[in-house]
Amino acid sequence: MNKILIFAPKSEDAIIASFPFIHLVDEKLNPSEINIIDSGVNSKLYQVLPFKVNLWSIPEDQYSFLGIHKYSKNLHDVFNITHFFDLRGEFLSQWTGKCFAAVERVGEEISWWSKIFLNNSYKNIGKHGHDLTYVNLLGQYMDDDVRDFKLFNKDQFGNDKVEVTKLLFLIDRIDKKEKYFNFWLNSFDHFKKTPMTMVLYQASEEGHEFLDKAKDKLEEMVAISMTLPEETFDLLKASKVVVTTNRWFARMATYFSKECFLITDNIRQYPYGHHFPKGVNLLEFRDGEVHMAVLEDSEEILDQDIEWTDLYYKQTEAVIDT
Repeated sequence: MNKILIFAPKSEDAIIASFPFIHLVDEKLNPSEINIIDSGVNSKLYQVLPFKVNLWSIPEDQYSFLGIHKYSKNLHDVFNITHFFDLRGEFLSQWTGKCFAAVERVGEEISWWSKIFLNNSYKNIGKHGHDLTYVNLLGQYMDDDVRDFKLFNKDQFGNDKVEVTKLLFLIDRIDKKEKYFNFWLNSFDHFKKTPMTMVLYQASEEGHEFLDKAKDKLEEMVAISMTLPEETFDLLKASKVVVTTNRWFARMATYFSKECFLITDNIRQYPYGHHFPKGVNLLEFRDGEVHMAVLEDSEEILDQDIEWTDLYYKQTEAVIDT
C-alpha cells in the first residue's frame, strides 16, 4: 500500500506546473492515498484535480524546525507514509519528510542537509516552477524515461452550475495606474459581438470604473468579481477561449485544453508546459502594445499596423464558431 505525502511548491504558477507530476504519481505508484502539505493557502488549487487528494497546511507560526516536528506528531491522519516528495526545495520542506518518517524521501539535492533529510536526492533536476522539473524528479527516482509523458485531453464545456461562455477574460488587479488599463479598453474596440464573460480578479475600487467603460464597448458581456483562485474553476472549465495577463490562470487553462492567450512583459520568462495537453499563445506587451507573439512552437514579430486581436481571431476562428 503506497501512501504519498507531497510538499507543494510555493507559488500558484508552480503548483499548477506540478499537476503532470501528480498525475504521473497516481499512474506509476498507484497510491492508496495522496496527501499534499504546504505552509500557505495556494495548495487549494489542487482541488481541481480529477481524483481525491488530502490537503494539509502547516500554520505560519509553526513553520519552523521545531514547529514542523511537533505538527507532524499531532497529524495522525498522515502517519505511515511510504513516499515523500519535496517540490518546494527548502531546508524546512525537506525536513518535513524526515519528521513524518517517510520510508522513501525524494527531492532535489540542495545542500549538505539534503543528504540527511532525504534518502533519494538528485542534482540538477531543473528549475523549480517548471513542469519538466517535477516530472524529471519522479523519472529519476523510478529510473524511468518519462520525457514524453503528456496529460490526456481534459477539455470540458459546461457543467450543471455554469453555462458555456465562448470567451473568458480574466482581468487581474486592474486600476488606473495599472499599465494594462488603457490597453484592455483599446483592445475591446476591436472585438466582434461575441458572448463573453469578464472576471475582475482581485480588482481595486477603480475596477468598477474600468468595468463600466468595458460594458460600453462589449455588448454581450457578463461581469463577475472574484478574489480566490478556487472561485474560477467552474467558469474556466465552461469556457472555450481564455485571454489573461495572469500566469497561473493561463497555465490552468491549458490544463483543460483551452485556447489561451497570455499577455506578458517577457515571453522568454514563461516556463512552457511541456507535459500539458495544450500550449499557451504568448503575446509580449511593451510600450502599451503587443509587439511579439509565440504561437505554440513558432515565433513571429507583429507589424506595428496589425492589432493583436486580428491574430486572436485567426487562431480561434474554429474554436469560437463551434
